Amino acid sequence: MSLVKRKIFICDHCGAIKLAERYDCSFSYTLPYGWGEFGRNHLCPSCYTAWGNLKNQAESEGDNG
Repeated sequence: MSLVKRKIFICDHCGAIKLAERYDCSFSYTLPYGWGEFGRNHLCPSCYTAWGNLKNQAESEGDNG
């Protein structure tokens, strides 16, 4: 039996989990399709879309934070 290492991504908002499509031994990574980053947080597609909508709404109202 051999040890298999896999990278996983966990949504920092809702906790959704996604396995990386392929694994390399470096510290660099590419996010799974549809996932996004907000600062140092990883967001699943549904949370990333919701965050984008909220950001667009805030920008359209002229409130930058």
